Amino acid sequence: MNLAQIFVGTSEPLEPIPTDTVAKLPKLPDIKAVLFDVYGTLIISGVGDISLTESENRDTVIARALASQGIGIPFSERAGLSERFRSVIAQHQEKERLNGTDWPEVDIRSVWRDFVEDGDQLCPSGKQLNAVATFYETLVNPVWPMPHLIEVMDTLRKSSLELGIVSNAQFFTPLMFEAFLEKNVHAVGFQKDLCFWSFAHLKAKPGTALYEKAVWTLGETYKIQAHEVLYVGNDMRNDIMPAQRVGMRTALFAQDKRSLRWRKGDTSVDGIEPDAVVTDLRQVLDIVGIS
Repeated sequence: MNLAQIFVGTSEPLEPIPTDTVAKLPKLPDIKAVLFDVYGTLIISGVGDISLTESENRDTVIARALASQGIGIPFSERAGLSERFRSVIAQHQEKERLNGTDWPEVDIRSVWRDFVEDGDQLCPSGKQLNAVATFYETLVNPVWPMPHLIEVMDTLRKSSLELGIVSNAQFFTPLMFEAFLEKNVHAVGFQKDLCFWSFAHLKAKPGTALYEKAVWTLGETYKIQAHEVLYVGNDMRNDIMPAQRVGMRTALFAQDKRSLRWRKGDTSVDGIEPDAVVTDLRQVLDIVGIS
C-alpha cells in the first residue's frame, strides 16, 4: 500500500478551534525565504503536535496498528504495550543524549523495530513496519490541512521567495502533503535542501541544531542571511525562540487553539516576542508583501 493512502483512508476533515489572539501584521522588508513548522501550522493536528511521547494509555491502539500488518497480539498480552513503547522511545532518546544531543529525536521506524523484537514477535519487513508506524500515528493524531494551505502555497511557490520546513517530524510527515494536496512536499513548493526534519538528524526542537543547519544552507547555497528569513510556527518555545536565537525573523501562528503554545510561565521564552502574529495562513502573504 502507498503509505500516503493510509492518511487518506483514516482522515476526516478538521477545522481550527478559534483563539482569542489578535493578529499583529507588520510589513517585514527584505524577506527572501520563508520556513515553516508543520504540525499545528501547515497541518491541523488533533493533539496539537506530533504525538510520539503522549503519555495516555494506548495499548489497544498499538495492538490495532500491529494487527493491520498481520502482527497479532493476544488480548492477555496487551496490557502495558504503551508503557513498553514509551520505554523504547526513551532508550533511543537517551542514546542520543549520551552522544551530546540536548534535544534528541528518534527515528520511529527504529523504535517500532526494537519494540516488536523486544516483544518476541516475528520481525516484519521494513514496509510492514512503516505501515504500522503510519497507521498508528493516524489513529492517535488525526490531521488535516490548515485552511487556505493550497492557495497560500501556490502563491508562495510562484513568488521569488525560497521555501523550506523546519519541523519535529517523522518519515511519514511529508506523506501528508501527498495525501491531502496530491503533490509531494517538493512539488508543493518546498526546496529539498531546505527541508529539515527532526527524524533525519535525530535532533529536535526547541534545540537550535535544525535552525543552524537551515541558516548554513541558506547562506551557502542561496546567499540568504538569517535576518532575511521568516520562520512561521505555532509554539513560542519550540519555534519562535530557537528561530530568533539563530537570527531569523518570526511569525507566531495562532489560528488553532489545539496547537497554539504561548508557554506562559516558561522562563526559556522570557523576553521573546515574535515579529508578527498571524491568525490565518493568508496573512503570511501580507507580511512578506506578496498578497
